[in-house]
Amino acid sequence: MPTAPAMARAGGNAVQGSGEYTFPASSAQEWIWLASQVGTDAAAYNLRGYAELPAGLDTGQARAALAELVRRHEPLRTALRLRDGALAQVVHAELPVELAELDLTDLPDAERLRRLEESEAASLAQPFALDRAPLWRARLIRLPQGARLEFIAHHAIFDGNSVPVFAAEMRELGQAAVEGRAARLPELEHGRPDRAAARGGLLDGVTPVGFLHVSAGKIWAPPGLTGTTLPA
Repeated sequence: MPTAPAMARAGGNAVQGSGEYTFPASSAQEWIWLASQVGTDAAAYNLRGYAELPAGLDTGQARAALAELVRRHEPLRTALRLRDGALAQVVHAELPVELAELDLTDLPDAERLRRLEESEAASLAQPFALDRAPLWRARLIRLPQGARLEFIAHHAIFDGNSVPVFAAEMRELGQAAVEGRAARLPELEHGRPDRAAARGGLLDGVTPVGFLHVSAGKIWAPPGLTGTTLPA
C-alpha cells in the first residue's frame, strides 16, 4: 500500500482525514469527464477485459488476487471530482474489493451461451458515476472449460494497453495462490497519477491514463509486450 510520504512525493495532495490524495486530471480525462456531463451515453466509455484463471482457484483466492491488483495500481482506486473548480484524480489509499460470481457450468450449451451473452451485455451497459471509486467492476464466471474473470472499467482509468497487463497480472496472482508461492511481479517504483500529471495523462499522445505502471523509469509490460522508456 502506498504510504502517505510516498504519495506526497509523487505530487499528491492529501485530503485531511479522508485517506484520499488528489492529482491533476489529464487532458484526456477532462475530455471524457466533459463528455459525460453533456449527454453522452454514460456507458459509452466502458471497456472490458478478461483473465483466464488457473484450475483450482477458489472464489476467495480469486478475490484476494483481485484485491492485490487493486492495491498495486492507483488507477483502480481513482475517481474524478471537481476540486476548487478544476478536475482532479482522487486516489483512495484503500478500497474494498467486491467480486460477483456467475456459475454457468451446469446449463445446456444453448442456454449457457444465451445467459452469458445477455449478462455480459447488461454488465457492459451499466454506467459508472465518475466521482465514486471504483470505476470498475469484476465478475468471476465459471464455465465447463474453466473460470475467467470479467473486468469492466471506465476509459478514464483503463485503456487498450491496460487489458494485457490486467490479464497477465491476474493470471500470475492466481497461479501463485494455487501453488502457494509469492507472485512474481515487479515492484512498483512510481504510481501512475504523478506521471499522468507530468505527461498530460498521455503515454503516446493518444491513450488516456492507463493501467500500465512505471518501474525504474520504464513502463512495465507482460511477456510478449515491450516496455517504453519514459523521459526523466
